[in-house]
Amino acid sequence: MPHVDMLFNHLQKRNIDSVFIAGITQRFTHSIQAIRDRDHVPSLVENEEYREPVQEPPPKKRRAMGEETQQHLAIEV
Repeated sequence: MPHVDMLFNHLQKRNIDSVFIAGITQRFTHSIQAIRDRDHVPSLVENEEYREPVQEPPPKKRRAMGEETQQHLAIEV
């Protein structure tokens, strides 16, 4: 997106002040809002076909150690 590239390049300059930053970010915001107003782009959240169910991570399985293994590990530590 060229607007993002231009904003990024302006913000990377060494000789900038807070007034310049406020102006350039305001212009960026207005440009993006104009694009949104002109071209209604549906968000991915609005479309059911793109919405994925939230899945919980699978529970971690723990293996029980035998007494012999526990003793061996205790000796190594």
